[in-house]
Amino acid sequence: MNSNILDAGAMSVDIGIAGVQDAHSSLPKYIEVALEVGKIINHAAIAVLTGNIAFIVEDIVSYAVAAKHCKSECRRLAEQIKMSSESAKDLLEQLEKDAKEIENKSFISALKSFAIVLEDARSVIKQHAEGRYGLKIFHAKKFALEFLSMEERLDQACQRLNFAINIRHYVDSQEIVDRQNSWREEDRKAFEEINNSVKEALDELKRNDTSKSAVSETLLDDVRIPFSQFTDVRKFKTDRMRLAVYNTADEERNLKNVEVIIKVTLARESNIDHKRRLAQEVFYLQRLAPSANIINLIGITSMRGGYMGLVLEYCSNGDLKTFIANQKLHADWGLKRAIALGIVQGIAYLHEAGIVHKTICSENILLDKCCEPKITNFRKARLDEATTQLQINTFEEQMRWDAPERLQDDAAKFTKACDVFSFGIVLYEIVAEKYPWAGYSLDDVYTARREGKTLELPPSTPSVVSVIYTMCTETIPTRRFKTKQIIEHLENIRPEELDSTPSAVPDSSSDALSVLNRLPTLSISTINADEEEEIVAPNVREILTRANACHTSQQYKEAFDLFMSISNESREAMFRIGSYYFFGKHVTSDRVKAREYLERAAEGEDGNGDAIDMLGYMYLTGEGMPTKDRVKAVECFKKAVEMEIPHGMYHLGVCYMKGVGKLKKNEPRAKELIMRAVKLGVEEAVKFAHSQHWDS
Repeated sequence: MNSNILDAGAMSVDIGIAGVQDAHSSLPKYIEVALEVGKIINHAAIAVLTGNIAFIVEDIVSYAVAAKHCKSECRRLAEQIKMSSESAKDLLEQLEKDAKEIENKSFISALKSFAIVLEDARSVIKQHAEGRYGLKIFHAKKFALEFLSMEERLDQACQRLNFAINIRHYVDSQEIVDRQNSWREEDRKAFEEINNSVKEALDELKRNDTSKSAVSETLLDDVRIPFSQFTDVRKFKTDRMRLAVYNTADEERNLKNVEVIIKVTLARESNIDHKRRLAQEVFYLQRLAPSANIINLIGITSMRGGYMGLVLEYCSNGDLKTFIANQKLHADWGLKRAIALGIVQGIAYLHEAGIVHKTICSENILLDKCCEPKITNFRKARLDEATTQLQINTFEEQMRWDAPERLQDDAAKFTKACDVFSFGIVLYEIVAEKYPWAGYSLDDVYTARREGKTLELPPSTPSVVSVIYTMCTETIPTRRFKTKQIIEHLENIRPEELDSTPSAVPDSSSDALSVLNRLPTLSISTINADEEEEIVAPNVREILTRANACHTSQQYKEAFDLFMSISNESREAMFRIGSYYFFGKHVTSDRVKAREYLERAAEGEDGNGDAIDMLGYMYLTGEGMPTKDRVKAVECFKKAVEMEIPHGMYHLGVCYMKGVGKLKKNEPRAKELIMRAVKLGVEEAVKFAHSQHWDS
């Protein structure tokens, strides 16, 4: 932006306002205050209205020559800003002549119009800086930096402009009859009351904060161990780990020496915030003890330099990451299965306690002398008091293991399904004996994962293990296995299955058969976490698992035969058969037969949600139906949404957008539904949202 022109604009407005105040000494007090506020913010909001921000847009247009997809967007913005700036100049001229023009309704309209244009420009700048419009085509880092700088300037302009709008709202809200008489006394009292309320609220927060701090310190004091009770303290693997002998006594006062690990934390005795964060980890470890697969906390102690250390049980085999790197798994499938089972049992224990770990990774899994895994590192865990569900606060360190929904611009809340995805990546490490995304920097990992790239298991992986990995790393959270199901699958693996020839692993990057492969894999994908799973006999469940394994590996003939063999016992199987007939996979496409199986799968209160959604699509398009029936289609989509079916959310959103099936057009409701589907990974929803600029 041309700073000289901006300063000149600000100066001219400053002079204009001063002139207005001299000419209207009897102005209502609130208008004087509004003008004073305008001067306090250095007239930046008013200067924006003079059109100086257009220089930024001209910069965009000049750089857009190299970014073909952005050029039309930039030119459109330039025209919009030109129009709004011209109307704004007219209003400013009127304001300089007569201050009462600030009460003109068109003034606030101009402000809002300009704010919308600026937000639009900022969105394009943000996309440009992220390389979405071909910035990387000409690999110019300096352009990226300049775009980011422009985005920051636009952001500041928007904030100042919104402040000006708030001034206008404030001015508009005052009663004209009270302008000269009641402003001083009544509003002085009102502001005094507000200030007192704010002060009382802050005092209460401070009291609560002090109370929490006291509790935290008490918790640490309860488990404190004098450092003098440790002997033979020596460095263990890293600078922050110490191996020591803890001299203690049992309940009968018999002396005993126990090997322990002292994990030196960054928490200092003198820092209240540090102690509070350490107390949080201690709280969770105490709450979870005892558990075979959760690290056992013995206590805390004070170290040299004022640092505090966690005293933990000694796990002689170290962390899983190092264990794998040192090639100690030796391709032993029995050991791999046992470690994976222990980890997921620990995660299940956490979830039953209402805790999501949120940093499940190989480095946070310790192995004792018998290779029994122990989950550790709860320093980032935090309970949401309203829902007893943990929330995430960062993802950079966990990039290689994080669920895909955590990598979006609008990051989703951390859920149990996120822990399951992270376990899936740990399972990859155990099976492949490799670090995830080895050789990739964090930036490269982020780029690869945002592009939809995934980790692939070795071709020699047994199919029973591949199924678990596939179902844990599903893109859509509701389709992932629950911990209980992972445990069941791992426990039911027979030794001969680990030695058998695996099924072909599907190419996750292939677009072929993408429509069919996006359909849910198991019936649990159509219910939420609070609902019961579909109850089927053990032999039916086993056949269903085998059928889904064949479906995942695109062996549709074997899958179709297996689904058909249990079609009378499982609604999931009926839905699969219906989808095979609809898409013509292995069988000749027959939409009438597809409808028959889908209707059977959808009937009753426990009907299959995806079958209901698919029937809605058939009613909407008339495919396989005697005639189109958009009202029935909408009914199906609504029921699918109630059952948390992602595609149902997208389909119903489109219906609201277009006003079909006797629905009134409702864009806010449409946007809400479609953006929910976007977060759950529905590709059609992502494309639709992009076409509407909802993803900006």
